[in-house]
Amino acid sequence: MGRRRNKRFELNEKPSGGWIVTFSDLMTLLLTFFILLYSISTVSEAKFRQAAASLQSVLSGNPSTMIFDETPSGADSMPFDPVVPQPIPNPVEQPDFNAEIIDMYKTIKDFIEENGLNADIEVTYNARGVLVNISEAVLFESGSADIKNEGQTLLDTMARLLQTIDKDIEVQGHTDNQPIRTSKYPTNWELSVDRAVQVARYFIQRHSIAPERLKAAGFAEFQPLAPNDTPENRALNRRVNLLIILEQESGGSTYGSTS
Repeated sequence: MGRRRNKRFELNEKPSGGWIVTFSDLMTLLLTFFILLYSISTVSEAKFRQAAASLQSVLSGNPSTMIFDETPSGADSMPFDPVVPQPIPNPVEQPDFNAEIIDMYKTIKDFIEENGLNADIEVTYNARGVLVNISEAVLFESGSADIKNEGQTLLDTMARLLQTIDKDIEVQGHTDNQPIRTSKYPTNWELSVDRAVQVARYFIQRHSIAPERLKAAGFAEFQPLAPNDTPENRALNRRVNLLIILEQESGGSTYGSTS
């Protein structure tokens, strides 16, 4: 029988140095990865190609061919602009108008449609209340504040509605930007105010609407609906508004329309 050979274990053998090679490769890959991140932080085709070549050289086992581009960014590159996350806006951009304004808007809109006034009146609303926009063409002759017969008929119809609404009313006169120079109306301020006053007086005298519910204001050409660059746009700006006041807040953007 052969002699059994005893196995010997050396506990204090020196460890192999092979792990150093693996660790070195790992560090090289990490370095390459961060160089790649730095390179693509500047949008440049040349830098991108260099970074790709560096990564490829390491993966192919030839890290000594890594390329560093230390030249400053030229005209063909753009500085990295980090995107700062913005808060997600509320999907409802429109102000939260109260139910009273919305209900009043619908009531007036239905009244306008039922009485066939769509051609001369547009209805909108804002934070203060509901706006009834009446075209100048149906109310006045150019440069005049005398209410025409057809304008009186329209105001008679509107008075029936206003008598059912227990709210204050602001009558607003607006003009275009064409200058007016007459002895009665030196500027558009006087014309716009007089038109608002004449409409308010008509409601008081003809339909006994309480004077304390009414106020008159003129804005001349300074609150246009459209640029005063065409005859059609100037016609839109010549108007009288009836503001049914529901909230005592500053007016902002208007919403909704019917014409």
